[in-house]
Amino acid sequence: MNSSSFLRWLSCLVLLDEPDNHLDLDAQDYVAKALFEYHGGFILISHDDHFCARCGIEETINLSESERLKSK
Repeated sequence: MNSSSFLRWLSCLVLLDEPDNHLDLDAQDYVAKALFEYHGGFILISHDDHFCARCGIEETINLSESERLKSK
């Protein structure tokens, strides 16, 4: 992948940090359905496994288990 292709790809990547915080259940359902139907790439940061599943998340990275984050 050359740099211009990478930048085009990156411009379609959405980063969501706890998007379900402070939302009522109807709004959470709306956001989850929208993400499930979204055809682009997104990174979802959430502590709510059920919300992630409703968004169609297929891969997860649990940072609390990452060796890189442990202090030396």
